[in-house]
Amino acid sequence: MADFLRFRRMLVPALVEVVFVLGTLAFVVGGAVMVFNGDGLARLGGLLVLLGGPLVLRIVLEVRSVLFSIQETLVDIRDELILK
Repeated sequence: MADFLRFRRMLVPALVEVVFVLGTLAFVVGGAVMVFNGDGLARLGGLLVLLGGPLVLRIVLEVRSVLFSIQETLVDIRDELILK
């Protein structure tokens, strides 16, 4: 708990999965609404949102996860150097 309060333990990596599920759900619902309620160009846009939205969201979240992974690795290296 002390690591969490001193910002040594990151909260965002645990929330990435929740954000992905909620974001994907929003893209799917929004895209489906656009496909079924729109006309020609809106339907195409809805299809792009439906298929491309979750993919782009996944890429963005993976990049953020890599940044947190780098930070955790640097903390591990620092801790090992301090112990020697």
